[in-house]
Amino acid sequence: MLNIVERVLEEEEKARIRIEQARSRAAAERARVDAEADSVLSEARAAAILRIRERVEQARQEARDLETRAAREAENQSRAAWESARDRIPELSREIADRILAVDLGNG
Repeated sequence: MLNIVERVLEEEEKARIRIEQARSRAAAERARVDAEADSVLSEARAAAILRIRERVEQARQEARDLETRAAREAENQSRAAWESARDRIPELSREIADRILAVDLGNG
């Protein structure tokens, strides 16, 4: 009987040792997986930041291009309006002169 109890105690001790070893291996594996996940997350963050910066720069460039085009269009419209007004100066001058000459000053 004593022999059976000793064997049971030995088996219990072996089981306890195996459980501790399994726990230790599991803790090491968790630590390895956590470190790997941290590395993957860090790389993903860096890639996302780079993509965001690229998109922001692209949006800024598009805004600059739009601003340049709008300024160019406004300048062209202003130039066209000025040229149109300048071309009408002789016509408007004649109209003004005709109106002045057509006014009855009552001197008569």
